Amino acid sequence: MQPYMSHLDPHQAHFNHYLGWTCTLVECAFSHLKGRWCSLTAYLKFAEDNLPQVIIAASVLHNICKAWGEQFHEAWVKEVQHVEDA
Repeated sequence: MQPYMSHLDPHQAHFNHYLGWTCTLVECAFSHLKGRWCSLTAYLKFAEDNLPQVIIAASVLHNICKAWGEQFHEAWVKEVQHVEDA
C-alpha cells in the first residue's frame, strides 16, 4: 500500500499515520521470525504458492516457543539485519 501524497485532508493524514505504524509492526514481526528461524533468510526450495503456509507455520512455532517461555534474543534480529545489509 502506498501513503497519500501532498495536500492531505485529515482522513488521509490519519491513514498515513496508521499505515506507517502498521508497516513498522509487520517489519518487526518478520524480523523476529527470521531471527528465530534463520532458515527463512536463506534460499528455500519450495513453490512460491506455499509461502503463506511457511509464514504461518513459522508464526505458530514462534508463538509456541513464547508460550513455553523460550527466550528470544534481540541479537538474533541484529544478526539478520547484518546479513541482509551485506
